[in-house]
Amino acid sequence: MKETDAGNPPAALAAAGTGPTQELDGSSQAGVSAPISADTVTWYKIGMSAVEGEGVPLDQTSMWAHNADILSGMRFSATIQMRTPLRVLEHHGELHSNPKSAPPAYAREPWEGMWVPQTKSFREMGIDLPEMDGRQMASEVGTIPADGGDYLPFLKKVRRIVESYRTIDQRVGELRALLAEPRYAEYVSKSGGADRIINNFFPTFLSTIPGLPAATANSLRDQGLDTADMLAAAPDATLLAVKGIGPSKLKTLRARCEEINEGRSHPRIDAVRR
Repeated sequence: MKETDAGNPPAALAAAGTGPTQELDGSSQAGVSAPISADTVTWYKIGMSAVEGEGVPLDQTSMWAHNADILSGMRFSATIQMRTPLRVLEHHGELHSNPKSAPPAYAREPWEGMWVPQTKSFREMGIDLPEMDGRQMASEVGTIPADGGDYLPFLKKVRRIVESYRTIDQRVGELRALLAEPRYAEYVSKSGGADRIINNFFPTFLSTIPGLPAATANSLRDQGLDTADMLAAAPDATLLAVKGIGPSKLKTLRARCEEINEGRSHPRIDAVRR
């Protein structure tokens, strides 16, 4: 992550989409009004002061070294969303306190998470002021405590289920049981409901065919033509007889069937990113 413009917040702070950062105007990137964190403001101010007049970008480790009087290290902030892999969520809140080495690269893509400066406490800096409490961060269900609150453990449970290598049917069953627990009702509701969550991880094969109308998908499903194998084996005449499928759509359908390498006999596909 690098500072690219001393007059604006670091571009990398926005790279995580609806992830852990918040804009300097006080609104979260998830569209939820929330106070910005002191760490985010510190990162912005450090970035400005570190590059002012130098004309060269400084990475996280360099900024840390230049501001050792107010920083105790770098803390990993994962993007708190259902799409975030478990390998990333597991490290949320982890502190890297060795200024001589770069923090571990837990995120494989910028949106997954980032390392942000961890400011020292007022006491550590010799300032006689009460410590700031109640820091918050953005998530896809709204503002939550900076440590992930109760939502992070829920996300980890979801990810452990969907990232396992059990069959799709087993994972769908376990996930549906988890989402039905009353204590998670608010999170499920804010995520669009259990069916939407399940379909995000395990969409039906028919729903992944580009431009296929819902009515046409229903007709195919009623005829038992809802898997890559079944559609691939169906004669052109059979498919062309279905309303909504013409020569162009038939070509699209055939191409989509060829793209499926695993689970070709199942009506759902595994879209889980690990």
